[in-house]
Amino acid sequence: MRLNGIEVGDYTSTFREVALRFHTPSFVFDVDCFRSRLRNFRQLVRAKFDAKGISTSVSYAAKAFLCTELVGILADEGLNIDCCSLLEAKTALRGSMRGGQIGLHGNNKSDAELKLALENDFHAVFIDSLDEIVRVEDIAKALDKTANIILRLTTGVHAGGHEFISTAHEDQKFGLSVSSTSGADSVALQAVEQVLACEHLKLQGVHSHIGSQIASPDGFLASAEKLLEFRLHVKSRFGVLLETLDLGGGFGIQYLDTDPELDLTQLFESLQGLISEHSKANQLPLPSLVFEPGRWVIGPCMFMVYTVGTIKDVEYSAGMFRRYVSVDGGMADNIRPMLYGAKYSCYALTFEPSDDTTACRVVGKHCESGDILIDDVQLPKSLKRNDLLVIPSVGAYSYSMSSNYNMLPKPAVIALENGRVREMIKRQDESEIIR
Repeated sequence: MRLNGIEVGDYTSTFREVALRFHTPSFVFDVDCFRSRLRNFRQLVRAKFDAKGISTSVSYAAKAFLCTELVGILADEGLNIDCCSLLEAKTALRGSMRGGQIGLHGNNKSDAELKLALENDFHAVFIDSLDEIVRVEDIAKALDKTANIILRLTTGVHAGGHEFISTAHEDQKFGLSVSSTSGADSVALQAVEQVLACEHLKLQGVHSHIGSQIASPDGFLASAEKLLEFRLHVKSRFGVLLETLDLGGGFGIQYLDTDPELDLTQLFESLQGLISEHSKANQLPLPSLVFEPGRWVIGPCMFMVYTVGTIKDVEYSAGMFRRYVSVDGGMADNIRPMLYGAKYSCYALTFEPSDDTTACRVVGKHCESGDILIDDVQLPKSLKRNDLLVIPSVGAYSYSMSSNYNMLPKPAVIALENGRVREMIKRQDESEIIR
């Protein structure tokens, strides 16, 4: 099985070692793969933009997966980080990020989060509502600080498939809309005017995030065009040049071998052409760009190793059977299939290898009929209890969204680096949950 250029079968001995030494369910995190994808993304951005006179930076989306050691890796590789909670930001600081490398997102930031950002001189506070402008100004004034402000805009560009992961259409909680149906100024323009009137706020730029798991460049290009037009309008209306365009993330990966691969080279070349032409035509300096990959850099680098438990054949229609394969985890360690229909593939490590397969449904051990990790997959007929089942591409939004449903401990994260495995995040202790 090959996904995102990674051959899952190459890890077979590692999976067996992890199951033996650390037990299951466990996440296996290939640190070398992660570093490679970070470097590849950063190098491609530099080649396609910086080499053409458009300065760039890359900010890892902390929500995808976060721990202090991972922050250190990001710092080593020259990335920034975007956080959207107090503990995400504190983890970034504890993991050796400087304040100037951290951005604060969120639609409902607390005073504690804003204070932490200003005290540590975060590179930007991403404004998500008009009332937030007043709150940030008040806190900045009390601290005698100047806050760098980036406005999160709702561009109306819809991408990313499921409604729950599409984030730039109008009827949802994020952002300041660039459109207006009443003839009055849009909320986005009102925000510009409001920020410019504040003594302790510096308007640095605008941001848009259009969704997640996007495989086509069209949405990114449409959103970038909206941001460029807004930048031009602000310059014409207020005489202010927005220096930064943050184009967000949402870069898709392969979860199934039939999933399309997003061509980053094509996307970046198209974006560079669009931005250069628009800036030249309107006699504006080139903006600085920010990209926010989370899933693309971390997703393919992690695998979930389960132990197979109960196997049973269920007659769901006259003469029609489906084999149910239960594993020792489920929706508590990967909620994505239940939350928005995410689809995964899997790799079986059997004691009796066989090419003879049958249709299976992979399910978890939780007390929910909807606890289905993979709805329909061909697995070896020889699959038995205590065999291993591996789900690849679980680096993004699996561990970070895990829970203690049915009081199951959160799994361990086992790092694979330079051919050796070690515990990166310990399995949650039972006494900790009970306490």
